[in-house]
Amino acid sequence: MGRNGWGNPVLFRVQGSAPVTITSVGEASHYLMHHWPEAGSRLHAKAQASCTFALKGERTPRAARRAFIRAANEAAPGIELQTWQSMVTLYPK
Repeated sequence: MGRNGWGNPVLFRVQGSAPVTITSVGEASHYLMHHWPEAGSRLHAKAQASCTFALKGERTPRAARRAFIRAANEAAPGIELQTWQSMVTLYPK
């Protein structure tokens, strides 16, 4: 695990797509910027900021991981999330 790795991977699937495994702050940041289904929400913005701060060394990768998971929970319609410590399945409204 590199400097920006966050230990337990986060696995999720956006409805109708292949599963995605995120293992680091850099991967999370990229996914939030380029592929996030609910871009522009409050928790999406917080997760992006948390990842940016973690990449700069101003926050821990663990804090960025928590923010990423909160954003995934907010984007509930169409996202299934597994954190390897717990499984949360989010159903479309």
